[in-house]
Amino acid sequence: TKAAKFDDKSNPRIVLFSPIAAEDLQQPALPDGSENNARLPLYVAAIERVGWTASLHAAGEAPEPQLRRASREADVIVLLGGDDIEPLLYGQSDRRPQRTAYQRRADRTQIAVVMEAVRSRRPLLGVCRGMQLLNVALGGTLHQHVGGHRSTGDDPFVATDLNDLRAVSPRLRQPLLCTHHQAVDE
Repeated sequence: TKAAKFDDKSNPRIVLFSPIAAEDLQQPALPDGSENNARLPLYVAAIERVGWTASLHAAGEAPEPQLRRASREADVIVLLGGDDIEPLLYGQSDRRPQRTAYQRRADRTQIAVVMEAVRSRRPLLGVCRGMQLLNVALGGTLHQHVGGHRSTGDDPFVATDLNDLRAVSPRLRQPLLCTHHQAVDE
């Protein structure tokens, strides 16, 4: 709530890390990247409406010292979603049937932030890819490809039907196209 104080002195400070700004893939079943980019600040606004202080950082674009400083000043760190995590980071060769570009700089920076947060016992939350990255940073592995969640053709997307899609966004149409095909293994 707005009256809650995280440390009995100030409102909680949360820092959100997104790997990179979203791309516009210009496909009708996907929101365009500019819409995703416009939504990222809405996360900050929603957090601030409940009285918290929030900041959003692009881990693949901002200088690492700046990102690490922001994470040290936060009470809570949230790693947001994105595309595939490079298998070399969890000791495997790339066995994905369809390959997308990695966000190497974002991955390594966010892993450094995770390790620093763990050492200082700062709370972490990973959303989608962010949760997978937390697992990798802490020594875990991923299933590189979960069947049925990615196309086997030239197009990396697979049709995914969602219940109550209109509640999410009235402008999206069934089926949505999804590329989220990695999952936590160990």
